[in-house]
Amino acid sequence: MYSIQGFRKVKTRAEFASIAIHNMRIKLSAADKDRIDPQRIKFNEVLINEFGASKIKADLGAKFFEHFEKNEIEVKKDSVLAIDLMLSASPEFWGEWHKDGHITPQGRQKIDLWKATELDLVRGQFGPDAVKFAVLHLDESSPHLHILISPEEKKEVTHKNRFGTKTVIKTVLNAKRWNPEYWTKFVTAHAQANEKYGLKRGEEGSLAKNITIKEFRRRMKMATNEDFLQVIDKMLTDFVDNLSFVSTPKQVKEQFKKTFEPALKKLIKSNKALKVSAERVISERDLYIKLRKDFEKKQAAFEHEKRRHEAKYTEIDKLRGELKAAHQKNAALEMGGCLNFCVRGAERLVHGGGRRLRRTDRRGGQVGATS
Repeated sequence: MYSIQGFRKVKTRAEFASIAIHNMRIKLSAADKDRIDPQRIKFNEVLINEFGASKIKADLGAKFFEHFEKNEIEVKKDSVLAIDLMLSASPEFWGEWHKDGHITPQGRQKIDLWKATELDLVRGQFGPDAVKFAVLHLDESSPHLHILISPEEKKEVTHKNRFGTKTVIKTVLNAKRWNPEYWTKFVTAHAQANEKYGLKRGEEGSLAKNITIKEFRRRMKMATNEDFLQVIDKMLTDFVDNLSFVSTPKQVKEQFKKTFEPALKKLIKSNKALKVSAERVISERDLYIKLRKDFEKKQAAFEHEKRRHEAKYTEIDKLRGELKAAHQKNAALEMGGCLNFCVRGAERLVHGGGRRLRRTDRRGGQVGATS
């Protein structure tokens, strides 16, 4: 039994609308009607609804954009607006969790425990403020969670102008930090959180891929196509009918060979081609894994160098500030020295001139300077 997870990026309002229609069961498509039990829709639970999205109209995207505008969060053309996360487990894990349109007591107990584990994990991995919406679906073949996570991040932004440098805290959308390496670690963490339920991690590097419900049904139809049985039945019928013309084991063997050999040769040929194709796929998978590891290693080295250079730039900005302060202090000192020099010169002039003054005439005459 495995823990199951899937995630995709939400980048447009249209995608938000589609998610809201599906998660709130606002309108059921033909594919939805095939797999959803209408008697159990009432058991679905909206666990988190941070923005108060409506259950009857697809306004989830509008609520997200209102939040971005209210908090002055810049939305660029290529911004990832949210991550749509799906969590579940192998069908055999759930057992007989519903019956006759109702949830069994054992099923309800298992669902509630599992649900709490999943929400605790997601909040711990992304932060409680990042989880904006969560719904539990109990109207399909297996219980599962849909969770919307906002990639908001607090970031220091430095503005420089002729008056100096100013640093402010700004909220931005940054889903780049959730790279393939991050999701690999998340899958492992998800499996570890569910080990107590007997669930384990899917094979790393598996060739299995997520496919749409429509594609899954097409493949199932091909796999269960009754044409194969009809072909085999026809060969057996021809073989049995022709046994009336044979009378010895050797003739039976020849008749069997004549009837089945052409089909067997095609099967063997197809099997060889399949084997070669599988070997090629495995080889390409190994090459992909190697290239991915090389890329992740180089990316880690790049991030390290980036942080190192950013630290240097921070140090340079600090030194620039200190140099500017030193210049200002030096200028103040130079100006103070000039003033002191001027004052001392004025004092010398006054004292020197006083010695040259003669006494005032006793008759009250004007005081004059000596020649």
